[in-house]
Amino acid sequence: MKPQYQHDLMTSFLLWFDHELLQEGEAYSNKTGTFFYFDDDRLPTSFLSLSSPYKQWVTDHSITGSINPIIANPGTISFSGISAQRSSYIYDYENGRIIYTGLGSFNPDSRFTGTFAVKDFNVYLTNKTEEDLIIEAKHIQNSRYSNLEPTTGIKPYDQAVPAIFINSEIMRNEPFAFGGEDMTTNTIKAVVLAENDYQLDGVLSIFADTRYKTITKIPFTGHPMTEYGDFKGDGYSYTDLQSTYQSANPYYIQDVTVSKFSNRSKDAIPGDVIVGFIDFDVSLARFPRAGAGTPTPSSVTVNSTNVFDLFTQERTNLDAIGASNIFLTGEIPAGSSFFGPGSDGEGPFDARYSSSTLSPSTELIRIGVTGITFATNERFKLTPLGSTIRRTDQLAKGQFTVTTGTNLFVSGNGSDFDVASHAFTVQVTDTSSLDNYIDTTITGVEIQSQIRVTGSGDSEFIFDNGSKIVDITDFTHTVKIDNFDDD
Repeated sequence: MKPQYQHDLMTSFLLWFDHELLQEGEAYSNKTGTFFYFDDDRLPTSFLSLSSPYKQWVTDHSITGSINPIIANPGTISFSGISAQRSSYIYDYENGRIIYTGLGSFNPDSRFTGTFAVKDFNVYLTNKTEEDLIIEAKHIQNSRYSNLEPTTGIKPYDQAVPAIFINSEIMRNEPFAFGGEDMTTNTIKAVVLAENDYQLDGVLSIFADTRYKTITKIPFTGHPMTEYGDFKGDGYSYTDLQSTYQSANPYYIQDVTVSKFSNRSKDAIPGDVIVGFIDFDVSLARFPRAGAGTPTPSSVTVNSTNVFDLFTQERTNLDAIGASNIFLTGEIPAGSSFFGPGSDGEGPFDARYSSSTLSPSTELIRIGVTGITFATNERFKLTPLGSTIRRTDQLAKGQFTVTTGTNLFVSGNGSDFDVASHAFTVQVTDTSSLDNYIDTTITGVEIQSQIRVTGSGDSEFIFDNGSKIVDITDFTHTVKIDNFDDD
């Protein structure tokens, strides 16, 4: 089976959760310990397992703190002074061990020691219910506070506490927008098994503050670790992995609720663990019923057999559009002059209008989108955000009105305009004998994605397909209006 939505979500959530806990809470400690041989019948017969007393080891190179974690590597793990090179050993960070692969030299009587960063909380994906995790399960203590020297390693597949068990309990799709777009929301529960109240309060506090944060969408195939718990490449950095997949539409944490097991219920819990719960509602707007084929071309007839396909096609990824994709320029109306700001020697204006050529509706600024690929049948409706004002230091006489409009861009070319569309229009009737200045400042652009198809009888169907606001550095365009020739 190929990876599905749920696989991508849980991969992304687990990597984010682990990074958030380690970075915000500095929830790790550096340990030096001895490795112990353990017979693992799940490994190939040529492999030998050497387990440390602790699991899981920290893998994320982007974690920093008052004391940085030591990521286990051949420079920190050795046997009788000989480095455990990767040509002969696999580093199983998940299970806190190294695995001899049968290549190179190996002396079973050698004493293996190493230094490595250990998580304060192991993090596991699980399908177990809360009752199974709390009441039925038997967990090994992975204590960070014992003063006794461990005399054995932890079995590689046993789950050790303190730990956090993550399970996606509920998934639901709700209609979100025309065209088949749904809001998919998953309720993800984290069951926290802590050693003391200080640990539990720390974890609950960190994740209670994550409401409204976003989670980078990392595909299932992008997970950085192998089936043996080692790096796929030279190492792993969550922030680097984020940058690789930053253009993808991120998941959104819509709500977070934290709670604790009641004191009365603690008597039913075996062992000395303290239990808390974190419930996340994680959402993503998507098209769950969209096919994987090529979108339907334009210039087609809408009928009862193809209308569903037309209105469920994918759109340009709006989240990939930033300020660098916005194109702004001042226009040159007929009968006026245009200069760079302040370059004409008569003041900082870009264009000048005389009373004989001033039009009631004059285009001042063009706005476009560049550097993207439109979906078939898609167009953008752009609405500038900002203000057009008359200079406050000038005397206002007569009538002066300003209206704002939108630009509509045809599919496939961000610099083309629909006929008679304007970004900003100015309507002026002025009897003043003074020069008048109009300043237009644009602080952002609202981008509305639309799907536009032609139906029977050349009827046109347009529906909204998502929108976003792009903030830009203030763009100011100044116009000078002359009511008489003063040159």
